[in-house]
Parts: sequence; C-alpha cells; structure tokens
Amino acid sequence: MNFFERYCGLCRDEGGSPNGVARKLGIASASVTQWKQGSLPRVETLAKIAEYFGVTVDYLTGKSDSREKPALQAENGLDEEFIRSYSRLNETNKAQIDSLIQFLLSQQGQ
Repeated sequence: MNFFERYCGLCRDEGGSPNGVARKLGIASASVTQWKQGSLPRVETLAKIAEYFGVTVDYLTGKSDSREKPALQAENGLDEEFIRSYSRLNETNKAQIDSLIQFLLSQQGQ
C-alpha cells in the first residue's frame, strides 16, 4: 500500500477527507494532488501527518503494517530528535540537508 492510500484510509477512519485533514495541518491542497500522483511529502510533513494520526512514518509510507510506534530506543530517539531539529530549519538549510543525505546514500549504493 502506498502513502496516498494509507493517508486516505486514515482520513476516512477519522471521518474526514484528504483535503480537509491537510487543511487542518496547514498543508496546501496542491500537495494532496501531488501525493495522489505518487509524490511523497517532505520529511517534516510526513512527521506532522504521522503525529496527527498517531502512527509511524514507516506505516504512512508502507514500510510497516504496524500503526503503533515502537518502544523508544536510543536509535529511535535519535531519529525523532533529527526530525524535530530538521523541522526547525529554514527552507535553504533543509535543501542542503536533503542534498547531503542523498549524496551519502548514493555513496552507500542506496
């Protein structure tokens, strides 16, 4: 199941529409259209949506079928701290971090 299908299912479970929930979260309806076409939201948007629905980002993106967040471990705490820090950056700095991550992943062959 892809992100948009999961997102729509969570919206339905809540009794809302994809655009209605996006509006509540301050996300443009144009973003919802992009998701429908297969785009993924930015990391901070995924985190915001996961927080809103009380699910994991892995569940949203289809990497896991478990909605529940695992018990916090050191590695998970680091991931959450990274997301919190990343979300406080301006757009220019976020773009630099995104580029660095893509570069490092390409160096690892991923």
